[in-house]
Amino acid sequence: MVIEAYSHQQRSFGENYVQELLEKASNPKILSSCPEIKWHFIGHLQKQNVNKLMAVPNLFMLETADSVKLADK
Repeated sequence: MVIEAYSHQQRSFGENYVQELLEKASNPKILSSCPEIKWHFIGHLQKQNVNKLMAVPNLFMLETADSVKLADK
């Protein structure tokens, strides 16, 4: 569905869960078919998932951070 939406000019995509975002953003078919994709993380971010989130290819924006400490991390 991501590739289909991308083919119709959609470029920004959001995901609530870090693991699901990482799986989609690292999918070789999506990576090769959607070079200008911009991923937004829109869910609750836990401290233990910050490094995983930073490894997401084409991560464009973190929409939510519920503490200064988390934002600093």
